[in-house]
Amino acid sequence: MEGTCNTPRSSDRTRKMNKPVVNSDLQAAELAQLRQQVQAFLVHFAGSKIAHG
Repeated sequence: MEGTCNTPRSSDRTRKMNKPVVNSDLQAAELAQLRQQVQAFLVHFAGSKIAHG
């Protein structure tokens, strides 16, 4: 009987530990990083173009 009493608690703990990772969060973070890099390149090249005429 003890095994059946602990099973619901064990499965509840397992569900809490095994939460799925949402891919959209990872994609949003990567997209934000890429946009930041593009912005940095644009600023760099715009400054370079002005400096070199």
